[in-house]
Amino acid sequence: SALKPILESATCKKIGHNYKYDWLVLRNAGIQMDGLFFDTLLAPYVLEPGARGLNLDNLAFAEFGYEMMPISAVIGSGKKQKSFAEVPIEGATFYAAEDADYTFRLYENFSKQLDKRPDAKKIFE
Repeated sequence: SALKPILESATCKKIGHNYKYDWLVLRNAGIQMDGLFFDTLLAPYVLEPGARGLNLDNLAFAEFGYEMMPISAVIGSGKKQKSFAEVPIEGATFYAAEDADYTFRLYENFSKQLDKRPDAKKIFE
């Protein structure tokens, strides 16, 4: 509830990776997200149509040589897998912060590339 006004604000620009998923999850929670500004999943696709492996982990490695923590390291796998809501805050914090950090780094990187390619930028926007 504390974040709802920010998430629903059209003037607070949001940068994300795979907006559609987050938008649907938040909508199901009664939050109408607005101010969607930049999706780091769509930008590389527009810059290189036909590109594959555009998930956040792959892009962080391809663009920066950084290997992100896999979700399985946080929630486990198989019969011992937990929901993210069950993860202790200490484990969830690093994972979530890393996602936010590399999403923002990708935004900076891809927005510069789009600025150099007006045709692709127009399609992206």
